[in-house]
Amino acid sequence: MIAQATGFAILAALSPTALLVMTVFLGSERPRETALAYVAGAMIMTVLMAVTVLLVLRGLNLGRLTARPRPGVAFAAGLILFLPSATFVAAVQVIATSDASKVATAVALIIVVAISALIVWAPLIGYLARPDDTVRLLRQANGWLRVHGRTITVYGLLIGGIALIINGALGVASS
Repeated sequence: MIAQATGFAILAALSPTALLVMTVFLGSERPRETALAYVAGAMIMTVLMAVTVLLVLRGLNLGRLTARPRPGVAFAAGLILFLPSATFVAAVQVIATSDASKVATAVALIIVVAISALIVWAPLIGYLARPDDTVRLLRQANGWLRVHGRTITVYGLLIGGIALIINGALGVASS
């Protein structure tokens, strides 16, 4: 359980957005205080969300979200699994801080929401169009992921780490 949870936590920690924000804060007028405040806010929110999600999952007996699928459990799973990530907040922040018109803002927000939820609505559309083929394809994909999941995680972390190193090096070089 600890190894599996740690793997998911590592994937959750891969946030170029959070690193970019830290880079900006470290370049501010008071870098130590600003960065420390950022870390404090991040740690408090992480602890609060971890405890909240744990209590909700256990309190509603949702620890096994997929063991006995029902609409109510599925709705709760959607709420919990789609809590906003740092990159989602960053996408919305780009829209919020722009000088775009109300129409452009609405269109941009619709696009961000549609793309962010693509992982759940695309299979549903496939299922509505071709249920048997979609279920078969999703089962095959799940089986493939079970076999190759560890390898994908290792390479994903490697690529993410290289990207962060390059991003940091480019930031230092441009300073």
